[in-house]
Amino acid sequence: MAVVFGLLFHWSFLIIVLRHLRFFVEPIAQWISVISALDGFFAIGIPTLYLSDAAILAGLTFLFLRRVVLPRVRYISLFTDYFSLLLIVAVVSTGILMRHFFPPI
Repeated sequence: MAVVFGLLFHWSFLIIVLRHLRFFVEPIAQWISVISALDGFFAIGIPTLYLSDAAILAGLTFLFLRRVVLPRVRYISLFTDYFSLLLIVAVVSTGILMRHFFPPI
């Protein structure tokens, strides 16, 4: 089960990084637009809620809860494990908040 959510996190992270290429390259490659269109396939809300946003939050939540709940994993976890996980959660959640609730001016 942890492997599934780990893969969910990593593939979602890859898709998000590829979507953000549009901010750094000009002209925007067609495949970047295709990835963005496929990721926002359901077009829930305005602006569109991307599937990778929900998937990365689900993956991060599961990985954090696994690290906290399972005694064996909690025993081998270090501060840096929690810190890196919570840092990624902070970046993802602020990105989603900026997109949907507090747009940058």
